[in-house]
Amino acid sequence: MYDLLCDWFTLLRLSSRADPTPFVTAATAAGIPLHVVDLGRLPRLRAVCEADLVLVRPDQHVAWRGDVAADPAEVWTRVIGGGQDRDPGGGSG
Repeated sequence: MYDLLCDWFTLLRLSSRADPTPFVTAATAAGIPLHVVDLGRLPRLRAVCEADLVLVRPDQHVAWRGDVAADPAEVWTRVIGGGQDRDPGGGSG
């Protein structure tokens, strides 16, 4: 499966009922390269991941998973490090 991941972010679509469009639209608006891989033909993978959509970071760690994101732009903000819970001082030093 790692061969299917791209050099930037990858959104795995693990169910035919999952709509990746909101994530793609939010990524495009933010200038974030995103590759969508449709793996709906592998229902066991969906069962293992327990989600219809899985967002994978460039380092192959799962950044987010779920069946639908209420606010994909907020997911992107948190994933790329712009969440409000960040330390404005740049770290604990």
